[in-house]
Amino acid sequence: MKRSILASCLLACTPLFAVQIDPIAVTANPLASPQEPSLLLTEVVQREDILNSGAQSIADALTLISSVHIAQTGGEGSQMSIFTRGTESDHTLIMVDGIELNSVNGTAYLNTISVESIERIEVIKGASNRYGANAIGGIINIITTREDRDNSVTVKAGTDNSVAGALSLTHQGERTQLTVNLGVEYSQGIDSAVDREPDEDSYRNAYNQWQIRHDFTDHFYVSGQFQQAFTALQYDGYSFAPNNETRVDQSLGNARMGIDYDRFQSQITLTNQIYLSDDFVGETRANFSHFRSREFALNWDNQINLFSFNSLNFGAFYQDESSNQIAYEGLYQGGLYVQPQFRFGMVTVETQYRYNEHSDFKTLHTWGSNVRLQYADSGFIQLGANQGYKYPTSLDNYFGTSPGLKPEEAQSYEITLSQSIDNFTAVLSGFQNEIDNLIAYDPATSSSKNIAEVNTRGIETGLSYRAKRWSQSVNWTWLEAQDISDDDLLRRPKNSLSLVGGYQLLDSTHLHWSATAQSSFKDYDFSFAQTKVGGFGLINLGLTQDLTDDVSLSVDVKNLLDKEYQTVFGYNQPGREAFLNLTASF
Repeated sequence: MKRSILASCLLACTPLFAVQIDPIAVTANPLASPQEPSLLLTEVVQREDILNSGAQSIADALTLISSVHIAQTGGEGSQMSIFTRGTESDHTLIMVDGIELNSVNGTAYLNTISVESIERIEVIKGASNRYGANAIGGIINIITTREDRDNSVTVKAGTDNSVAGALSLTHQGERTQLTVNLGVEYSQGIDSAVDREPDEDSYRNAYNQWQIRHDFTDHFYVSGQFQQAFTALQYDGYSFAPNNETRVDQSLGNARMGIDYDRFQSQITLTNQIYLSDDFVGETRANFSHFRSREFALNWDNQINLFSFNSLNFGAFYQDESSNQIAYEGLYQGGLYVQPQFRFGMVTVETQYRYNEHSDFKTLHTWGSNVRLQYADSGFIQLGANQGYKYPTSLDNYFGTSPGLKPEEAQSYEITLSQSIDNFTAVLSGFQNEIDNLIAYDPATSSSKNIAEVNTRGIETGLSYRAKRWSQSVNWTWLEAQDISDDDLLRRPKNSLSLVGGYQLLDSTHLHWSATAQSSFKDYDFSFAQTKVGGFGLINLGLTQDLTDDVSLSVDVKNLLDKEYQTVFGYNQPGREAFLNLTASF
């Protein structure tokens, strides 16, 4: 007899949203099975944690992570911006199974990812050069590869005529693993903008994802992945015309070949991304804008385990990209990186260096170093100093920027203390980011420009408790994000709080809850004058019932108190919502 869905969740959960340093965290190392994990601190959100929080979308799941602030221009599927540790919305490198999702304009369209397909989310915060450009604020890697899970089918229905269906299939042979994820979503939506177009803005999404890996021998493997998503989102635009719609068609594919020995691993990865976006305005669906981009990447990654306590990572990379926007055809970049790690008793030291050459901009040399003192099996203290960078994008040049635009460069400093005692895990981090040549849009000149310097600093605290029948976690972040004139950056709340918990009422019944709160923040109004958006607090509640060993039903209520709030000035967020989820495993 199969273990019940609920029982599997309760037994498998790690402490909720704690900093987890484990070889399972693949984001810190691009190799398929690294022998030595990197010291880059990785916050891991497991699938069971997402289910416990009642998250209905990728935005819901990311909101629960400390120092990650989500701003949306409406309800489900609406345009989403991610601000990690107070950095810009295009400073977070987004990946799906290690494949970069950011298009050549620097942004990533995350609404193509269904929460039902997520196995876990790995987050590295702070500047990093591990994966090259775009990681000034951090890295978010959404893992969809299924590990020892049954096939499943999920159907969902809820408020605003929301419906969704997902099918996940896995075949595990002696040497071959195949995973397929298929899904569709639709929501009638809400009226996105305040006092603009009095209509609902619908959202629909269809996706398919295919993964295969074959181990020809115990030491040689080949894998491939393809995923495609089509999304259509209605929105309230500046033209005041009804039924404006954005359509996005995104395709990602990669192929990997590698060898895996105890003391040496090597992997070659080919990746190709095609991103298409069209805006249609009014009832006639006139094509207002068309954006097309393509990105190709080749990576060679290696790890040598010199001794039982020393390792060396090194590799090379090449990337070319193009789009139909101004002066952005045939750009390329490439370079080398090296990352040694040494262990001296309780102290581990890791350094990294990256050489990056670009066809249109200056050559960059970036570095990083992390030192960890493992004073006990259940506790450590770590210091880190790392650099990151970001080249100007096609979107920056589209806004009439002069050719003198410089790459953004960042320095990140961090100290972290982690301690586990019995059922408790506590994490305390302090961080500071210094960003030079920040590229920002200037509404006064309708162009992008370099700002001399921006600083963000803050404190993150997390405490989680897990017992036999219940679990609880709480995260609080204090953030200060300012430009050189000490003016607060837009859409960065100074204080944010998240809480997630669950209680096993019966062997087959589980109650779960979550809450989020944030303070007020500055934003632009529709005339580009600065204004303040009020803070808010939300409570979500849910119940999961195992109907059989293979079938479960969950009921979730979001925004239980029906609060009115905004994460972007002038754009509504959903009121109270209710969802039914039925999942069957086979």
